[in-house]
Amino acid sequence: MFSNKLNFLMNLCGEKNTELSNYLQIDPSYISRLRAGTRQLTKNHDYLKRMGEFFAEKEYSSYQILLLKNSINKGISWPSDKKEQAELLYQFLADNSADDIEKLFISLSEKDECFEKDEEDYIPPALPNKFTLNRYYFGTDGKKEAVLDFIKKVVASGKPREIYLYSDDEELWITGEDDFFENFIFLAVKAAEFGCTYTLIHQVNQPSEKLFKYAYNWLPLYITGKVRPLYFPENDQSIVKKTELIARDLCAVVSNAMYNNNDPSMLTFAIEDTVAINSLLKDFKVFTSDCKPLMSISQIHDLKNFKTALKRFNKPIADSISRSHYCSVFSLNKLDIIDITDRIREPKLIKIWESYVRGIKKTLEENTFTEIITLLDPASLRNNDESLSLEFEGENIEFPISVDIYLRHLRRIIKNLKKFDNYNVRLTFSEHKSVVIHTKRDEATCIFKGNKPTCMFTFTDPYVNKHVWKFLEGERENTPKKDVIKAIEEYMDLF
Repeated sequence: MFSNKLNFLMNLCGEKNTELSNYLQIDPSYISRLRAGTRQLTKNHDYLKRMGEFFAEKEYSSYQILLLKNSINKGISWPSDKKEQAELLYQFLADNSADDIEKLFISLSEKDECFEKDEEDYIPPALPNKFTLNRYYFGTDGKKEAVLDFIKKVVASGKPREIYLYSDDEELWITGEDDFFENFIFLAVKAAEFGCTYTLIHQVNQPSEKLFKYAYNWLPLYITGKVRPLYFPENDQSIVKKTELIARDLCAVVSNAMYNNNDPSMLTFAIEDTVAINSLLKDFKVFTSDCKPLMSISQIHDLKNFKTALKRFNKPIADSISRSHYCSVFSLNKLDIIDITDRIREPKLIKIWESYVRGIKKTLEENTFTEIITLLDPASLRNNDESLSLEFEGENIEFPISVDIYLRHLRRIIKNLKKFDNYNVRLTFSEHKSVVIHTKRDEATCIFKGNKPTCMFTFTDPYVNKHVWKFLEGERENTPKKDVIKAIEEYMDLF
């Protein structure tokens, strides 16, 4: 995201908006809007070349050069030639591409509501007092109408129930310029709010690399914590595409069509007969027995399930990488953890942290553990503008990160670097605020979303885990420990 990249460079240099605007000969308010993300880059953003030149002209200390090297130049030494620096900085600012997994991380870090719709003219679907499901629907539009009628009926019932959903009709869920999918997600989240749970099987006829795309699209429903996402491991092409939604003891919608058929005569039918619904449920459960979990989702206010998920993730011992925008969980001072748990009056939370630390120490006996962390902006720290957020029992709690807390944290990182041979730290730029990503090679990946709604995703699918590992590792070597320690100590001298 461009605004995060610009803020990173501005904070790293300690520059003011007026200094950059004077160099570029543009209005300072435009720089402010770019940094806030309220103004998007124009199509012909020639000034990015000059931005690169502006930042290349600065004289950087060793800790700043290490951040630039890791964040922009893929761990390769930062060039001394100013023209080369300017070109690298320009490419960094101009490249707003992101693969599906990075989009998922960015979306997680920015999303503080289960359902968000950016367009101001979006109007959520109305809910009449009574519903009568038509028995037959025709064509693609009819299928969409049937699906919306189904979820409207679920919401109108107001009763918690199990919902089962599967479709290998990609166009139904992901494509299209209408508001169908947004309307469906909006209503599905409403149903989750009063206790409905979902078993969701993702499209059969998709290669596993597209699963992140589906995770991204279904994210508003995922973060309710009421979903069990599954996928079918086989990838054979079927000649029939099928859509099936079942609400236990209420209704179902079923559609079967030849794979390339988008004819208006394509039939979708609704079912309210209890015997037929039970038969569909039995058939669906046979299907799920051959499926694999795409991920498990747990929320911190459900402490029992949260601790169980964390314990299960900590159990395998393997080479690990962790990325955090704020503090290293492993290197937080225990006194600060105790202070946090005292504030929310839930001492059991310290056991979650202790379990995590024990797992890392066990890993370090024979395996490597690399942490990717961001050094916070000194000015923001001095102004008490940096904070951690934590949701517990439905309440979102902000914890300011003081200079003293942060310096204790950095000293502990240095201590751990010296104490554990297999412990490494990479200092870098991060766009993923409030998100901790921890992956174990060939085992599992855990994504913890710290801001509200707080939840943890655990992936065990081999492809997903391999993809996250490659994304975090970035095919680079670790910076020598002495250089990392020197950079951290130099940064600490700023205070």
